[in-house]
Amino acid sequence: MHTGIGTGGWQTRGLARGTVSLDPTRGVSVLGAAAAVKVACLVIAGLAAAPSSAVSGLAARVSAAGALRAVAGDAGTGVAAGAGVLWWSTPTHLVWHPALGVDSALTYTAVVKAGGRYLASAEDGSVWISADAEGKSFSRRATAAAHPLRAVAQVVGGAALVAVGDSGTIARCADLNGVIWTTLVSPVTAHLRGIAFNGMSAVAVGDSGTVLRAGSPGTEWKVVAIDETTDLLAVTTDPPPGLVGRYLAVGRDGAVWRGEGDGLTWTRLDGFTTGALHGAAWIGPSAVVVGEAGAIYWSPGAFESWVPVVSGVTTSLRAVALAGAELLAIGTDGTVLWSPKLDGREWRRAEVPVPVRQVSWGGVKQMFRR
Repeated sequence: MHTGIGTGGWQTRGLARGTVSLDPTRGVSVLGAAAAVKVACLVIAGLAAAPSSAVSGLAARVSAAGALRAVAGDAGTGVAAGAGVLWWSTPTHLVWHPALGVDSALTYTAVVKAGGRYLASAEDGSVWISADAEGKSFSRRATAAAHPLRAVAQVVGGAALVAVGDSGTIARCADLNGVIWTTLVSPVTAHLRGIAFNGMSAVAVGDSGTVLRAGSPGTEWKVVAIDETTDLLAVTTDPPPGLVGRYLAVGRDGAVWRGEGDGLTWTRLDGFTTGALHGAAWIGPSAVVVGEAGAIYWSPGAFESWVPVVSGVTTSLRAVALAGAELLAIGTDGTVLWSPKLDGREWRRAEVPVPVRQVSWGGVKQMFRR
């Protein structure tokens, strides 16, 4: 039986025998009623008696797991991927739950919804697929590459997937089942971190200002030279119905580039920050980018000016995505933000699963002996 005791924000919840899990802001966990009572009392008493330096050390050593890397969604569902976690959301995107079947030892790096299900990639080169449209349960589908994968996208207008990753890795699946992947010839060895399709072309971006371009099927890739040396971390596109969408790429040191629909012509936009920008979403005539220290910026269609938006968080935001008529942004420490408006100028923090990291009971006692 799992027993919970809470006071002052502390709570207990069952985990594996012989281990205790703590989140210094959310909870303590242990298997068994008697053990739960003992641990909860000892930890609460220890915190009360411990000097502030010990409590700070506890927070540093038992920091929250679940640093998120990617997010995808639609009008009724959403999935966030990160260090040892895949989370799915309720239709409002305001409450998130842990998915079943996840390997807690893996870092999930990217997620996309394709063919009515979610597909996630991981640092070990594997791909995982959800058993349902909501992303409530996942299973390992295949090994797509020998190197870590960093981004995955569906071919616009086609039933195919392309994933990119470290050492110039480009892998393609000719359907949406994610079972059989073919390694494509890559013209670079730089790490690739983002990929997008707009119906006429495809673009991948990566370290040292790398930009690759392919035709709409995403089968043959060539280098596009731009005057950039910093790492590009993400790329997005907006293909309105009947038009060819342009590209928007962001990266370290505040790098922001706009690409034409053919993926061949690129223009660097005026810098508005020196911080790293990790994610971008192009929504109709406007765009939203996210980055370090909770940074969110919004711009109208011309991108001549960027307006800082209050996010309410200071954690690093790693990705932003369109989810129906809403926006989702995720980041470190399990941060999930929800915007009810497509202009991305209003954000709320979503309710997420308690992210905890396991430590030994001996380690817990040692923390309070300092």
